[in-house]
Amino acid sequence: MIRLLKFTQKKRKLTVKKNKKLKAFLDDELKEMEKYKWIKSEEARKDLGEICCLEWIKKYAKEFREDWENINGKVKDESSEG
Repeated sequence: MIRLLKFTQKKRKLTVKKNKKLKAFLDDELKEMEKYKWIKSEEARKDLGEICCLEWIKKYAKEFREDWENINGKVKDESSEG
């Protein structure tokens, strides 16, 4: 999942240059997922990898985005606009 997010960030390179808020959001989201992965992997005493990232997305991504946008303002993803 982390590889997928990094690929998505590369794919959106032009958009991210135009939209610093999107880049900040993606960076903060990735940091939170990596923290979650680290904590869960430490508890299990083994690297849980992408399983934790998927779990974080299912459990926390929506709430994270809502909280992040309340603090930093709405994220406008220009790559999804037609």
